[in-house]
Amino acid sequence: MPESSSDTSPESDSPPGASAPSDLTLPEALLMLALGDEEGRIHVGKTSALPFGLTAGVLLTLAAYDRLRHENNLWYVPDETPTGDPALDPALEAIAADDEPRGTMHWLRALTEAGAGGDLKHRLLHHLTSEGVLKKEEHWFLGVYRYHRYPTEDPDPERRVRKRVREVVLEGAEPDDRILAIIALMDACNLSDEVFTAKERDEHAGRLDDLTEHGRVARALAAIDAETTAAVLTATSAATTEATSTL
Repeated sequence: MPESSSDTSPESDSPPGASAPSDLTLPEALLMLALGDEEGRIHVGKTSALPFGLTAGVLLTLAAYDRLRHENNLWYVPDETPTGDPALDPALEAIAADDEPRGTMHWLRALTEAGAGGDLKHRLLHHLTSEGVLKKEEHWFLGVYRYHRYPTEDPDPERRVRKRVREVVLEGAEPDDRILAIIALMDACNLSDEVFTAKERDEHAGRLDDLTEHGRVARALAAIDAETTAAVLTATSAATTEATSTL
């Protein structure tokens, strides 16, 4: 739910896909924004686009960690060393195991549609629960069907993300690389209404458009590589548009 925060914790200077120990990674931040703080569930209207955004966050993070390299619109694996992050390493293994380099749209679809998207979401949920950021609750529908929700246990990591995003969009603060990447992925996955009220979105639509314009983001994310980021964000927008248009 849209809200501001008074948290004054300093931001990390890590590359946009990377994170300091207390920060959320790109896919973690995106998933936390999609979950209602108290509800702990993803609304139906967000479910089709989110998996592509999570996968895009993984690609950008692996690129930031120098495990992937994007060249001539193809992905290469210069370093197969596992990162130790259970949300990242399966994608790294899948890309490394392929017999030839492939493009961004291929991996967004392959890692998502082959089941990795759902698996990725559950790996992220499991990791965030084990870290005490979320808590896992069991519920029953009609006393027959079991399902789980993941309300927030420790609000500070997500609160820092929301605070910085709101400062950048609403107050004109200078964005750092990581927050720009989060804003771009948030926009691609239709999550702006999870951070801003309808009035705020209307009043600051121009600022959001400027921040999420692919060229601006790509230039700012030089710590990864402008071409890499532009390709990932462009492909993610195309994939999420295609997914949501079938609803």
